[in-house]
Amino acid sequence: LGFLVEWPILHQLHQLTRFYHCAEQPPKMIHVSDGGAVDSSGVLQLLRRRINRILFVLNEDDPADRLPGLRKLIAAAIDEKVASFYDPDDPRHDWKEVLQAFAADGSKSFLHLGVHYGWQGETRAQGHLVVLKNRVPSVMRGAKVQPLLTEEEIVGDIQQNPSLAKGNLCTT
Repeated sequence: LGFLVEWPILHQLHQLTRFYHCAEQPPKMIHVSDGGAVDSSGVLQLLRRRINRILFVLNEDDPADRLPGLRKLIAAAIDEKVASFYDPDDPRHDWKEVLQAFAADGSKSFLHLGVHYGWQGETRAQGHLVVLKNRVPSVMRGAKVQPLLTEEEIVGDIQQNPSLAKGNLCTT
């Protein structure tokens, strides 16, 4: 019956039932996961630790700025009763309004959410979640790609302004 250990349906059953192997001998096969199915960014762990300031660099294929990864992360934090989120400029506004405003304004490169840690009866604390999204600003859409800098341009800039070469970042 050892072949059943490698059977995919048994693996799914173990995941479903949250099976925990307890024996003197280790199992023949171990499945390891980084938790990426829920949050591959690590932000949920930071929220669980009630970190005051979190910078989340979001890089997902989302040209319409619907922010599915961020929405999933926020939903998980709320479902776990870790935190609630709001607009820090006007706490009466829900976090969804901040996301909608970000999507509507293509010139913004980041969004800022207030974090209210804790749940009913718990000690409450405030925090900040700044989300930096990799997207082309609206003013640059349709612009032609600029040519790469040449060595002559870089060396010329350093010769004109020697302070650029401080710290041995660049030598001529």
